[in-house]
Amino acid sequence: PGNYWDWDRYLRLVREYAGNSTSGSSYQQVVDNNWKRFSATNSWDTSSYSSQKFKSNYRFTRPRKFANYAKFKFDIPRRDRYEVFARWPADSGYNSRARFRVRTSGGWVYRVKDQRKNGGRWVKLGTVTLDGGDRHCVQLSAKSGQPGYIIADAVMIRSA
Repeated sequence: PGNYWDWDRYLRLVREYAGNSTSGSSYQQVVDNNWKRFSATNSWDTSSYSSQKFKSNYRFTRPRKFANYAKFKFDIPRRDRYEVFARWPADSGYNSRARFRVRTSGGWVYRVKDQRKNGGRWVKLGTVTLDGGDRHCVQLSAKSGQPGYIIADAVMIRSA
């Protein structure tokens, strides 16, 4: 198929055509920063300034020398392939190297995203294999060598 073949899309179409026979049903869960399935320390402040926010507000912090994670907890139904997305408002004063980590069945994978761009929409962090269970699957680090606020707004996980 070549270097630019979209395997994720192709396999999703095959699963849809086959009636998603490997998993039996589709899964999608969103966790917003204002819900019980989100946790962060008091150093993550709350704002509703940007109109690009998901729901009523978002959390922000200044870059730190240590991780101080904002955590998004999901109840994953079974070990399977899932697409992971994050959402944030964008602003030129936000961080250009926000560091997300996703707990996969093979360990943590890291994704760096520029929060000065793509505000108000779901940005894909990747398609990964997740184990079933109720845990903090996605975390956003406050550690960054770049200036600008780090924004924790919402995360979505859905069946691939």
